[in-house]
Amino acid sequence: MLRGVLGKTFRLIGYTIQYGCIAHCAFEYVGGVLMCSGPSMEPTIQNSDIVFAENLSRHFYGIQRGDIVIA
Repeated sequence: MLRGVLGKTFRLIGYTIQYGCIAHCAFEYVGGVLMCSGPSMEPTIQNSDIVFAENLSRHFYGIQRGDIVIA
């Protein structure tokens, strides 16, 4: 009985670590949801607007005139 409970616990921990790593890589390398702060991009993007930032196009197309760059 203890062996079964420990096995399920370790399996759950393993899945949690796996999915955590996948989520980290997705947000770090693919993109993520951000809240903009500050008036620097007004009137295009207002203070506290929520935007989706993706990181892939800069690798394929480079940064071009008219792109919004988030630092």
